[in-house]
Order: sequence, then C-alpha cells, then structure tokens
Amino acid sequence: MHIREFLHPVWVNELEAAIPLLTADHPELTIQNKRFNVGDQEYNGKMALSLIKELDFFLVVVEHRSLVKNADTLRERTLQTLLETGMDAVGLLGEDGSVLYVSPNVIKLLGYSELECRRLNLFELLHPEDQQKVKETWMQMLSCPGELIKGADARVKHKNGDWRWLEGNMINLLEEPEVRGVVDVFRDITDRKKQQDEMLRMNTVLAEAHNLAHIGYWEVNIQLQAMSWSAETYSIWGMDPVEKPTLEYFYSTIHPDDRESFISLNEQCLWEASNLDAVHRILLKDGTIKH
Repeated sequence: MHIREFLHPVWVNELEAAIPLLTADHPELTIQNKRFNVGDQEYNGKMALSLIKELDFFLVVVEHRSLVKNADTLRERTLQTLLETGMDAVGLLGEDGSVLYVSPNVIKLLGYSELECRRLNLFELLHPEDQQKVKETWMQMLSCPGELIKGADARVKHKNGDWRWLEGNMINLLEEPEVRGVVDVFRDITDRKKQQDEMLRMNTVLAEAHNLAHIGYWEVNIQLQAMSWSAETYSIWGMDPVEKPTLEYFYSTIHPDDRESFISLNEQCLWEASNLDAVHRILLKDGTIKH
C-alpha cells in the first residue's frame, strides 16, 4: 500500500518536502497549523516526523481535528489569514535563536519556506556587521521575561543571497507553558533604509556644495523661538556648532543700522508665508562686520 492511499494530499506534499531535510544531525521535524478539507468538513492538524537511523525508516505521526464553524474558529481563521498575507511575519524562536515556528508569509520576506526556516538559526543569517548589536538586544530581551523589547534593525540574508533590512519587536515567553519560546514580530524595511541612505547622501552633497560656495541656511521654530543652523552658517557667524542659537540672539547679531528693517521684513515673511530677500550686515562678538 502506498502512502498516498491513506494520507490526505496536503500531508503527502508536506512529507515529500520534509523528508530531504531529515538528517542524522536533525532527525526530527514538526509541521503545524495545516488546514485541509474532506468533503464539506474542514480540519486543522500537525505532522511529526522522526528519522530512526538504526532501523532505517521514518516515523510519521499525523494529528488533526475537525473545525466547527463558530466564533472561535472564525477568529482563528482571521488570525491565520493575517499570518499568511500580512506585511509582518511572526516567528517563535528558541533561547539559542533556533527557529521553532514561522508564519507562512516569511517566504515573501526572505524567500525561505516554513520547512527551510526550521533548519535555520537567527544568528547564522545575520550580516557580520550587525551580529553584535543584535546579540546585545537578544541578551536584554532574555533578561526581561514578558517585556516587549524593540529589536535592533539588522540585515538578514535572503535565500537569493541578498541582504534585507528587518526591524521587529520581541518578547520572552520561554517560561510560558503554552509558548516556551521567544515571539518575534518582524517586517522588511529595506526600501525605507535605501531612501534614508539616499537622503543622507544628498544632504551630504548639499552640505558640501554649501561649504564650497560659502552659503549657509537656517530654520526657526516660532513657538519655541529656537533656530537650526547649517554647518556653514555656524562658520559664517564664527560659532561652535554645539551652541544652540535663539532667534533673539540671531536678531542681536544683525548690524544695528540694518536690524529694524530686517526684523520688519522677517515678520512680513512669516505673516504672508512668502520668501524673504534681504541684504544686511552682521556684527560679531569680536566687532567683525560681515556683509
């Protein structure tokens, strides 16, 4: 009798995919939360596989239960749908970072199937430059059971060899009898990181251009009367960038003969939300006048 004659096709497919993953070093594997239909009845089940090397055969145990269509089942199905299609993936990890469970949508984030993930370890997939900060956050999480910890943004290797930036939150539930693992909810932020890097690059280029052209710029928060200066503006005013100039101080550096007209133009600019085009002198602390 062939196994296809008494196992549901769902389990046959899972079995065929799982058997190549069983080795002497990894002789056991469990597949959970698989749904299938027999006629009009829906079932949910799991399959446990064990490689018995001494006897040269596989032990396969399949458990399943009928799903009654009630409120609890609908909530369970809704959660399952979110785990399969949502932007965030969910993982259950062992204390050493080994993968105990991962939601099906992980394949969209990292390219690995659920079965392949079971053979992976979080720390083996990390970019070398990110390993230390992730380990520090991991140790913090382990020392704070039940507390939600923000994970360190890190690069994780995709199945195709690319590095993907992930962010997430973790909670240590190793001592919870019904969980016994670290719950990790994570998402792909690679595109966001690329945008941030490009913005940083453009700001660096812009700052260098301003430096070469000796052009400074500043911003002001009217409510706080606080200003933000570019590096070149600090240079023009001869000030240390650690100083935080206020609008009052800025006005005090305008040459006395130009101050009243400049302040009037500035207030007009604020009221009308228009551009300010003004020519004035500044008077520095050492008496230097700049145009």
